Amino acid sequence: MIIKFDSLDNFLLKENKNKYFLFHGPNIGKVNECQEKVVNYYREKKKLDVLNLHSEELKKGRLLELFTTYQTPNIFGDHTLLSIYLSDERLSKEIISCFSQQNIFNVSVVIRSEQLPKNSIIRSFFEKEENCLIIPCYEETKKEKKLLIEKLFGKEKIHIELDQIEIISNKLPNDRIEIKNEIEKILILLKMSPKDHSNVSLSNFISDSLEIDNIKFINDIVIGDSLSFFKEYNKFTDFGNDNIKLLGYLLEHLYKLSFVQGKLREGKNIEQSMAELKPPIFFKYHDSFIYQIEKFKEIDIRKMKDDLIQCKKNFIDNKISSKYEFLFTILKFFSPKDLLKKT
Repeated sequence: MIIKFDSLDNFLLKENKNKYFLFHGPNIGKVNECQEKVVNYYREKKKLDVLNLHSEELKKGRLLELFTTYQTPNIFGDHTLLSIYLSDERLSKEIISCFSQQNIFNVSVVIRSEQLPKNSIIRSFFEKEENCLIIPCYEETKKEKKLLIEKLFGKEKIHIELDQIEIISNKLPNDRIEIKNEIEKILILLKMSPKDHSNVSLSNFISDSLEIDNIKFINDIVIGDSLSFFKEYNKFTDFGNDNIKLLGYLLEHLYKLSFVQGKLREGKNIEQSMAELKPPIFFKYHDSFIYQIEKFKEIDIRKMKDDLIQCKKNFIDNKISSKYEFLFTILKFFSPKDLLKKT
C-alpha cells in the first residue's frame, strides 16, 4: 500500500494491522521523520526497543534468525522494532520471504532507503501488499517548506511574518535535514538576542554557497561576529557532523593568543611576539589578531581553552549532550561578560 508523506499521521491514528514499513527517497530528513513517527506510535501502545541494522552487516539467513528471535518480548517485556537501512537490494528477496511467513506476528519492521527504482522488487512488493506501507520521500515542495518553517517557529513560540517565511523558503534547499539545521541556527540567534528582529531579514543568517575562509571564520567567532557564525557554521562542520574540526581550529587559535600574551608578559612588544608565531599570522588578519589580544585577558583565554578541552573530552567519551555543550560554549564568544561564568 502506498500513501503520501503528509498522510502518515492520519494513517497511524487509525487502527491498522500494518507491521512493515518502507520509507525511501532522496529526502533523508523525511525518511528519518517517518521512522520516528512509527516508533512513537508503537511506543504509545507498548514498551518498545529499536534494533538498528544495516543491510551490509546482515549475512544470508541472519534476517530470518532475527525475526524468529524477536517475535516475542524480551525479559523486560519490551517488544522489538527492527530498523533496517537498505544500502542495496541484495536482501530484498530474503526480506520478502520473511514477511511472507505467517508465524511472524510480533515483529514490526521499518526499512529506510534512498530512492528505489520503479522496477525494484521490494518496492513493488510493498506497493501491492495491503499489510505493508510504503511512502516515497521526495524533495520538499514550496508549500511543504513554508509549513515546516512555520511549524518550527511555532514550536518555539516565536512569531514569524508570512513575508519572512516566503523569503526564507526561497533561499533554503529542498532537503528537510538542511532546512531544519538552518532554522535551528536562526532560532538560537533569536533566543540569544532580546532585541527586536522584525526589521531584519532572517534570510541573512542562512548559509550561502560561497567557499568558506576557515581562518576568517575562526577570527570572526573569537571577535564575537555572530552573523558570520550562523551563516557559515553548517558549511564548516558539514551540518554539525564535524564539530571536532571546529573545536580543533578554535583551540589552535587560542593557543596562539595565549603564546603571544606570554611573550608580552616577558616584556616583548606585540609585533615581536607575533613574529615568533609559527606559522605567522597572515597579514590580512593582523589587525584582527591584535584586537583579540587587547580584548581578552590571559585568564579569559585560559578559561576558554579549559572549556573547549572539556568539550573535546565529551566528544571522545560520546557524551549525549556533547554537541549542545560545545555550541553553548561557542555562544560565550558573543557574550564576553559570560566568559568567566561557571558552566
